[in-house]
Amino acid sequence: MSGVSTSTYADGNWHFVTLTIGSAVVSTSTLYVDGGSVASSGGLALLSGNTGYWHLGWGDFTSIANAPTTPNLTGSLSGGFVTANTLTGAQVSTLRSSASASAFQTTATGYSGAKHVWMLGDSGTTTFTSTISWVTGGDPCAMDTLAWTLGGSNVFAATTLKALVTSGWLPSTALAAPTPGNTQTSVTSFARVLTGYDVDVAGLHLYAPISYRVGLLSPPSSGWSLTFTWSGDPSGVFVA
Repeated sequence: MSGVSTSTYADGNWHFVTLTIGSAVVSTSTLYVDGGSVASSGGLALLSGNTGYWHLGWGDFTSIANAPTTPNLTGSLSGGFVTANTLTGAQVSTLRSSASASAFQTTATGYSGAKHVWMLGDSGTTTFTSTISWVTGGDPCAMDTLAWTLGGSNVFAATTLKALVTSGWLPSTALAAPTPGNTQTSVTSFARVLTGYDVDVAGLHLYAPISYRVGLLSPPSSGWSLTFTWSGDPSGVFVA
């Protein structure tokens, strides 16, 4: 089922779009734009379940009538939601009148049958707290190694991220302070584990927020130290 509007909305303004699909014997899809119905179609159709993933910003329009020229959205998105129950025109209008993104989210999640509400407000990273059965060793962090040299001295040789984290080992290396006007270079290198690497994680983005601390070894009573982190947005992200 799909909804196609006869109007264009490429005017640089934000628009609120909702597609509802009725699951009665005669199925009906209604397309709402900015709270008002702009397209409706009905007919005998078998609505069956399926497995897969929801996508925002693109779709598969194979065999879809009046399909767009590109599967990708030309524009911006502020969020999306899915419900198991068909929304009424009044409910769509209420969502359209939300005063803020948080108010919209509260209203959408409160509707019966609400399944997914994503306002695209997250950072794009998720803390990994479990195991993935199809990844060798159950942990994607076992798939990549990190090596580090600082000031020309080896801090540690290639070690898996999992080993660095689970061992609780905090490496330390004594370095001579650079002479005035000179610098010391920090070099990190990532590599893929060749033995037991699972191709299913190819392209997986891993986030390793690694930092290092510089302090004085003497005199010990000074207690001076300074912690550095890698810059970037976000820092510590690399592709497996």
